[in-house]
Amino acid sequence: MPPYSQHLAWSPDDNQFVATCPELDNLLALGDTEEEAVRELKVAIDLVLEDMAATGATPPAPAVHTAHSGQFRVRLPHTLHARLARQAEREGVSLNTLVCTLLSEGSALWHAADHVTERFRVACGEAMEHG
Repeated sequence: MPPYSQHLAWSPDDNQFVATCPELDNLLALGDTEEEAVRELKVAIDLVLEDMAATGATPPAPAVHTAHSGQFRVRLPHTLHARLARQAEREGVSLNTLVCTLLSEGSALWHAADHVTERFRVACGEAMEHG
């Protein structure tokens, strides 16, 4: 079996551990223990790969962990660059510090919005089940 990713989480709805494989469309397996969920997921992965081989389908490549340097280059319009440089100067920080701060704040808002959306989806689903 190729070394596919395995993510493990507790499901209060199922009262079991859920193991998923993102590379295979979040294929999942349940288990009363972490070990059982992972063991069942490995069985499910093997079955999916056998089915793909039988039908001639090409299995997806396993995900690999990539280290990040903490640096990347961004191209932006001259006007935005100038506006950010002026803002950094007004605040007495480097352009790098300003951009890191703005990215961090934006990322936090994005993450919070995802969390709220998921909570809303779950709440709506529960309301639909009971309504």
